Amino acid sequence: MYEFTVPMALVDYIPVLLFGAAAVLGLGTICTGLSIVAVRMKKSSAALLFVLSFLCSMGMGYLSSRDAASAAVNWIEQGVNCVGQGAMLLGALTLHRAGLRDYQL
Repeated sequence: MYEFTVPMALVDYIPVLLFGAAAVLGLGTICTGLSIVAVRMKKSSAALLFVLSFLCSMGMGYLSSRDAASAAVNWIEQGVNCVGQGAMLLGALTLHRAGLRDYQL
């Protein structure tokens, strides 16, 4: 009978992978939900900002897996982070100004 064994090096990374998957799924759900609300409120610019925010966050994941020893790479990472967080903020402000508080789902 064949017995399946998991290498110990892989076992060390399973919690990290699960956390990463949960973070991506959670952020994706938030951005998707806000984008759907934005489209229903006829605020396509806000929907695009939420998509941009999600893409920048995924880009941060890619950039953080690379060597960040140089100052230039750190500046690029922080620039991508600022764009992503700024897009989320502008999208939320757009929905707020459009009357999100009174919006009925």
